[in-house]
Amino acid sequence: MNLLADEDVDRPIVERLRREGYHVEYVAEMAFCSLLWGGEQSGQARCTKRPFL
Repeated sequence: MNLLADEDVDRPIVERLRREGYHVEYVAEMAFCSLLWGGEQSGQARCTKRPFL
């Protein structure tokens, strides 16, 4: 199952869902990656840095 978690969802919940096998896109990570890569991921499949929340 694919899920989209907005920034109001706590990180531990997102991490638990991922451990249980769910594919979770986390808006807080997307925003952080966008800042890191200047609005695009420059060929990166996914930003591997985690925001400090």
